[in-house]
Amino acid sequence: MNDLLEFEKKVKTLTNDELVEQMGALFQREKKIGDAILLGLKKIKHRRVFAAMGYASLFEFLNKHFKLSESSCYQRIQALKLIESSAEIQSALFKSEVSMSNLANVQTFIGQIEKATQQPLPAEKKKEIVEVVKGKTVKEAQAALLNSPLALQNPKATLPPTKEKSLIQNHTQLQLTLDSETMAKLKEIRDLLGHTIPSGDYSQVVKYLATQMLETLQNKKGRVAKGSAVTTSIANSVPISDLATTLGPSTTSGTDVSGRAHKNEMTSADDRIAETVSKQIIAKEVPVRSQSRAVPQAIKRKVFERSGGRCEYVGANGYRCNSQFQLEVDHIVPWSQGGTHDPALLQIVCRSHNQFRVKETHGFFYKKVGTLLDNRDGRSR
Repeated sequence: MNDLLEFEKKVKTLTNDELVEQMGALFQREKKIGDAILLGLKKIKHRRVFAAMGYASLFEFLNKHFKLSESSCYQRIQALKLIESSAEIQSALFKSEVSMSNLANVQTFIGQIEKATQQPLPAEKKKEIVEVVKGKTVKEAQAALLNSPLALQNPKATLPPTKEKSLIQNHTQLQLTLDSETMAKLKEIRDLLGHTIPSGDYSQVVKYLATQMLETLQNKKGRVAKGSAVTTSIANSVPISDLATTLGPSTTSGTDVSGRAHKNEMTSADDRIAETVSKQIIAKEVPVRSQSRAVPQAIKRKVFERSGGRCEYVGANGYRCNSQFQLEVDHIVPWSQGGTHDPALLQIVCRSHNQFRVKETHGFFYKKVGTLLDNRDGRSR
């Protein structure tokens, strides 16, 4: 803050030429810092640091941890994807032959082409597209992409992308493009709901459909609505009241959980489950292993209720993921290594954290359980 105040005082004494020169130097520094940030993000993505800290995606990590705007997160991630595909493209960015904004737009364009053709675009073809936008402004680059051979061969790929924009409180503007078949179905649904939704307002139609479909999917996936009770009795399972102690302050009756958890209030799933396993071994209450790897639906319901329908992964910094996207039931002690369907030994995680745990925490549990048992017996490993 003091540095900025000093700079503000200095600026007032500069001539116009000196001010322009000073600003040029600052822009050069900004460019180098921006390039350095991309290199750092490349390493964070490769090491999946964001997952270790409890975030479901690199986007969420940048948005919530570093407080970047959604557009800034998107631009950096899109540009990162493109420079990862080619050293030549990375070099072009660092040499200021192409801007980060244009690289982000090129990557979005490439994604649209790949989606339309159902085929990945070769690295050489990507470099050719980047050549088209070199030295151009964002507006000029967008026009060049729309008139490129790839765009003309795949006109559907250049349709406007879906956009989401927050408006007043509790309202969001959603802009999307539908094909004629989908639009015809939506119109028919609106007509069939004429008595339920007399206004024919599409926003009300979408709300109605979302409510009905959400209930269907929740029932299908075995989720329990907030505040509802679990009526199924499960043999060899830890009672919900015990889970509240074992698993920290998540929930015991489907109550929603906050986005952040204090380090002293919620430990990692690894530590919690290792402690549970050690207690069961001591009490000789290790659950009987099922013949099937598939988790029974009744047990899924119980675990989903405890989680509040959100990812239970907690990063080392105390941040709980809480993602509701692509949730999976995870055997915390791997099934291949003797895991069971005891709800205390299962957790709900998003796919990103399920994959991260497979890679990063394999083999942790038995070492941790052994340490806890040895500590109880006064031994050391």
